[in-house]
Amino acid sequence: MLTIDQIRAARALLDWSQQDLAEHADLSQTGIARIENKTNKPNSKTLQKIEAAFDRAEEDRGQKEKAS
Repeated sequence: MLTIDQIRAARALLDWSQQDLAEHADLSQTGIARIENKTNKPNSKTLQKIEAAFDRAEEDRGQKEKAS
């Protein structure tokens, strides 16, 4: 499972705001902020949504590089 530091790092690599991640993971921006500032501890379903969003972004990035 992802750690809070990994979530922040992955967002930075993708140049995503908290809002971007929220949209890609079908979560609220407020929820992402609360996770990152450790107000809320995410459950496994939330972490799975976040991880899936990052996985899709990685796949999209790979496809764009192949097309170049």
